[in-house]
Amino acid sequence: MTLGFKTKTDDGKPTLFPEKVLLCLMSEVLIKIVDWNDIMKDSPYGQMAVGTYAPKLHSIREDIRWKPGVMIDFYTGVRTNNAYRFAPRVSVVSVQKIEIIPEPPKPHSLDHPRIYLKKIDKKTGKEALLCFSVRIDNRYQWENEIKKLAKNDGFDTVDEFFEWFGAGYKGRIIHWTSLKY
Repeated sequence: MTLGFKTKTDDGKPTLFPEKVLLCLMSEVLIKIVDWNDIMKDSPYGQMAVGTYAPKLHSIREDIRWKPGVMIDFYTGVRTNNAYRFAPRVSVVSVQKIEIIPEPPKPHSLDHPRIYLKKIDKKTGKEALLCFSVRIDNRYQWENEIKKLAKNDGFDTVDEFFEWFGAGYKGRIIHWTSLKY
């Protein structure tokens, strides 16, 4: 199945998702050297600055069709004339449910952890305090786990992660490594 990746955010900043996926596949030895040379000879990702960013270990999607064993076709430019397969096929190792839940800003309670973010409203310029909780396979994640989740999904910060997915998100973490939360 096709797993498409944006190369830029809505405001034009490079995501580096393809580079981070390739870095993961290289570091996990999921790409053989022969395959790597074949992939990179005409690739726009051939001049990667390896070591300047962390690998993308999984992807999060709303699509519920992903199952272990399904082959992943990594693409950019899906549904355009510029569609490009940037990595060899690998199989889905595991899938986990994820929920990003908006919460009322209040002190940490004993029932479950929350994460707080300060955001500036682009229209009004006013600062707002946003509060979220994250559940993976029905288990709430602590702040350090959410930071790790964001990094492993290719984001530099938790703010970027929440900006990308937003509150009220339900989906699946598609793993192509043995990592689990």
